[in-house]
Amino acid sequence: MSERDTTTQVVTDEKSVFDVKDKKRYNKLRQWLLFSVIIVLCVGVVAWILITNLCKVATVDVKPTELYSVEDIIASAGIKEGDVLYSIDAARIEKKLEAEYHYLCNVKVSLVFPSSVSISFDEDMGDMCIKLGEEYYAINDEQRVIKMCSSPDDGGVHRITVVSDRIQRCVVGEKVIYSDDTLMNMVDQIIVAVEANGVVDKIDTIDMTDKFDISMDFDSRFDVKLGSTENIKYKIAMVVKVVEELYEDDIGQIDVRETSTAYVKLYNK
Repeated sequence: MSERDTTTQVVTDEKSVFDVKDKKRYNKLRQWLLFSVIIVLCVGVVAWILITNLCKVATVDVKPTELYSVEDIIASAGIKEGDVLYSIDAARIEKKLEAEYHYLCNVKVSLVFPSSVSISFDEDMGDMCIKLGEEYYAINDEQRVIKMCSSPDDGGVHRITVVSDRIQRCVVGEKVIYSDDTLMNMVDQIIVAVEANGVVDKIDTIDMTDKFDISMDFDSRFDVKLGSTENIKYKIAMVVKVVEELYEDDIGQIDVRETSTAYVKLYNK
């Protein structure tokens, strides 16, 4: 045999050895992958059996509220004893509850291992409402419409009624849209001023028909002339101070359009 033939035979033999080693490594890898898949499937099956048989709803905890019945909230959520815990669509239930119970916001449905569901929320009744015709629309501090009501005290709380003929759109779930863009900011200023002076429960109506000659009733005794919303916080503080210095049975008109002086006209004197 020639030297070239011998070299060729050696190379062929080495290649065969490598092929055998590669094949063995491939078989081992395939066996390892198959074993891993079987383990994952087994774990998945066991987990599914545990979840469907052990993680079932036993209790539903709802944050206490005087606004709505706990039983009604649970019924609306559609969660029943025995439901598989992790089959519950928390996000869908949160949206449903906020849409159905208008004074609830930031609703949170939490799945608590191994067998409980917790429903929590904040309550936003709104300090003000918009009057349109015979209907009232409760609004929150962001001027988002919470609910359409038949009266301003719907839900058992006092709300200030805002009267204006420049309301373009007022839809539950949306912010109020005014035909005059400046009114949005003006109402914001009034909300802040009233809350800062702690007199939400003293005011029934704020008339913004003329945005430069705003008026409000105070304590069901005084017709207050505010003028514009310039220095509105200070103006309302002036009104509070004036009323404190009058007798409890006094009624009349208070004019604070000029912030330097409060003019008082009493009807019972």
